[in-house]
Amino acid sequence: MKNKTVRITERSKTIDQAVAEKMKSLNVKFLGLFNPVPYEMVSYRPVLVPYNMLIYYYSMQKGPQKTKFLNRQGEIAIIFDANEVHGFHFDLVEKERFRTKSNNLSELDQPFELLQKNCTEQEMEQKCYDMIRYKYLQRISRGRSEIKLRKKNEFYRPAVEMVVAARGKEMVKYAYLDQYALSSEHISGLKVRLDS
Repeated sequence: MKNKTVRITERSKTIDQAVAEKMKSLNVKFLGLFNPVPYEMVSYRPVLVPYNMLIYYYSMQKGPQKTKFLNRQGEIAIIFDANEVHGFHFDLVEKERFRTKSNNLSELDQPFELLQKNCTEQEMEQKCYDMIRYKYLQRISRGRSEIKLRKKNEFYRPAVEMVVAARGKEMVKYAYLDQYALSSEHISGLKVRLDS
């Protein structure tokens, strides 16, 4: 496993910086005065989290078959976290800024543990298909749509797997070491850009 070569997003933070930022985001003060749920660090380890970028082609029929000028087609991408088994839309306009590099695990400056996927390829593709059809395309039209997988790229994100405790319970959180976590990982309130 140590000689395995994988694609990894570029690191932009040290482990200490990522852990400090994550703990700060967890321990939010209410009205700037007190922290209602204090989190404490139990342990942490550097890991590589498995992800996939899936690019789908879609074609939508918005009106009667004779009026084809109302139809839409294009590409839509999903970034899928194969560890926590969920996906979110990725804006293809940002694709050029999203870079991964091929690395041999034995040549990394720190020992990162490679996390295993918690879903099969079929489950991942089905979840992405359902997201596109029922979450994104239905916002535009409830007409007939065709969705096909065009490309799938596997990559890993360097992260710190943190075990934190709050109110007597332990939970696992991830602090990512790449720039992608800072600039593009805004899942809530994300507006989907579809090619017209």
